[in-house]
Amino acid sequence: MHLYQYFLGLLCLALPQLVQAQTGTATNVNYTANKVVVENVELINSDKLDFSPTFYNNGIVFVSNRKRPKSARKITDNTDEWLGDNFMSLYYATQTPDGLLENPQEFSVNITTRYHEGPVAFSKNGNQIFFTRNNYQNGQKKTNRKGDTLLKIYTATRNGADWASIKELAFNSDDYDQCHPTLSADGLVLYFSSNKEGGYGGMDLYQSKYVNGRWSTPTNLGPTINTAKNEVFPFIHENGTLYFASNGHGGYGGLDVFSSVQPDGSWRTPVNAKSPINSLYDDFGFIIDQNSNAGYFSSSRPKGNGKDDIYRFSLGKPLVSPDKITAIETAKEASKIIAGVITDATTGSRLMKAKVSLVNPNNGQRMTTLTDDQGEFAFRRAMLQEGHRLEIAKTGFSELTESIAVDQLLKENSDIKEYLLMLEPATATAPSTSKTETVIPSTKTFPPPSVPISQPAIDDVLVPKSGNTVIYEDGMKPELNVGTTLVLDKILFDYGSYNLQPTSLKTLDQITTLLKESPDMGIELSAHTDSRGNANYNMRLSRQRAESVSQYLIYKGVSPKRIIPVGSGETEIRNGCVDGVSCSESKHQENRRIEMKMIRFVK
Repeated sequence: MHLYQYFLGLLCLALPQLVQAQTGTATNVNYTANKVVVENVELINSDKLDFSPTFYNNGIVFVSNRKRPKSARKITDNTDEWLGDNFMSLYYATQTPDGLLENPQEFSVNITTRYHEGPVAFSKNGNQIFFTRNNYQNGQKKTNRKGDTLLKIYTATRNGADWASIKELAFNSDDYDQCHPTLSADGLVLYFSSNKEGGYGGMDLYQSKYVNGRWSTPTNLGPTINTAKNEVFPFIHENGTLYFASNGHGGYGGLDVFSSVQPDGSWRTPVNAKSPINSLYDDFGFIIDQNSNAGYFSSSRPKGNGKDDIYRFSLGKPLVSPDKITAIETAKEASKIIAGVITDATTGSRLMKAKVSLVNPNNGQRMTTLTDDQGEFAFRRAMLQEGHRLEIAKTGFSELTESIAVDQLLKENSDIKEYLLMLEPATATAPSTSKTETVIPSTKTFPPPSVPISQPAIDDVLVPKSGNTVIYEDGMKPELNVGTTLVLDKILFDYGSYNLQPTSLKTLDQITTLLKESPDMGIELSAHTDSRGNANYNMRLSRQRAESVSQYLIYKGVSPKRIIPVGSGETEIRNGCVDGVSCSESKHQENRRIEMKMIRFVK
């Protein structure tokens, strides 16, 4: 069963495939199949339904019933008995400089309910949204006289980071579906699909005009556009061309994409977009950019990631050159976290504050960082292409360029690619300053110099069955018993770093005093990261953070035999800021914490 059949039984929300070109009159454009490039947008598609994209804020908003983040499930996880799967929600994916879409996140907390949302349309300035939703009032779904919950069109306005003033349009009805809105460029005409009585059969396309502050009673677009079957998922281009999906105008099979224009106020006979936009399967949810040369659509064609997928297309010319397309495809497979250590080639000492840049060969764009007190650096997951390189520079040393071999990366399974890079002194007689840079503890940046941490013998460990958890506040004097866990919220780290923030030292000094007052007590130091970045990378980073705290305590006089550092990564997020959930920096900071558990007596 295809999704559009589901929505014609429920009635109305999604569908799939691709648009080529047009022959015809007025503003229709003529393209040939070999000039159309189509590709699956793999980075945002799931193994579920992903469809009906809409341009928004340098990216797209689309509809999906993918598994929601844990933090959202208590609100939105719900199974549609008719579909036998999750309800639909809205997601937003950003576009990279290379034209790729990535990092889909839930679009709106305020709009999301336990039931269906989507598709959507936006005003030209992006401050008003029109969206499809199940009939929903005061936190409850509403049924008609037959007990069915149908679809309505709602609107809301932008309010800071989310949407507010949600209200349904006045022409909605409990007795039939109104869905799939699209708004004209001037914001005065709303097109949508409905199965209201008096149409030509199935779902028809309608329009409503904004007059004197109100949306008018909808009017049917007429028999030239509508058929005895279904016309759904309209999209009105800025030039006035109407694109929509239909299974009533003939074509390749299932839903096909069509277009029509009205140069004199009357709609012309719809033109089939043909292959490769249309296929033997459902093709729908078509949008095209302002210049009419590229866009997206949905399709249930085989070999996708899931049941319905989103595809990208380019008309008349490729989105990028063939060489670059190959590079992008390679980059998808060679996406890595790039990390490493910079050392003095003469002494082997690690170099702090060396400048490291990750350079994109295609556009010259670079990301730059400085090595930390341990001479280490890391760049978040990057879409690497052939020619990407690392450039390293430090005063007193010769510059170094290291090429990144993408072919080699494709053979490696690890998410992290690590480099050990050695800088030669600028002259043979130039002294290296790296030793003094790495061995002097700083009052501003930690960890201090490395001290071996001896792991306790297994016989020394007393594993507690349970214990109290205490949120530690400065000045507290908690009783330290085996099993007690102190949550150290004031031990802070910058994002992506294991350097202690200076504000953390006061708390650590107090913890040092507590430990010295309980000399027979051992501790397990567990570090936790936020959810951003790769899980494997976060696990490694949390281990480094645990060791940073351990090193500071040792530096202050706590025996290394009393400390077991543990990295917990993002496995214990405590405030709902999991993957796919948009959170403020302060919220992410709450998850970057240290927990100290009393676990053993030292012999």
